[in-house]
Amino acid sequence: MSVTLHTTKGDIKIELYCAHVPRSAANFLALCASHQFAAMPFHRVIPSFIIQAGDPSGSGTLSRAAFAKRLPDEIHPQLTFDKPGVVAYANSGRPSNKGVGSQFFITLAPASHLDATCTIVGHVIHGMSVVRHISSVPCERNTPIQPVVVQSLTIHANPFADGSIAYRTN
Repeated sequence: MSVTLHTTKGDIKIELYCAHVPRSAANFLALCASHQFAAMPFHRVIPSFIIQAGDPSGSGTLSRAAFAKRLPDEIHPQLTFDKPGVVAYANSGRPSNKGVGSQFFITLAPASHLDATCTIVGHVIHGMSVVRHISSVPCERNTPIQPVVVQSLTIHANPFADGSIAYRTN
């Protein structure tokens, strides 16, 4: 299962780890299907590290799961921050009882110090050049001066990996 984020800088296609982290993947899909990410900015950009989005307020202070205020962290031992393009839920830097909501980030480089601390929900399969472009926009205090926004999303129901089934959410 994959999702494409259509941003003001280009498209980012993410494969979700539905088998490894089913609750977290279902949350991400539900947030996409309910348009929660549409018109949402990438509110945090740290060059050579991450780009982050998913805050309903756009300020970096809110994070709400689709089915509850928060979901428990879902750490899977086979999922690690061993490459660029890892998609994970933002949290305080360690598994906690606060769990995950809607904020997510995409890594720009391996980040092994995050292993077993954040729920990894997927990885970028197309559009890393867009992720890198977003990471290079001018920022003030890690916030883009000109907002970079998720304009719309496409959810790909692709059980046979042939690209023939897609649902657009705008």
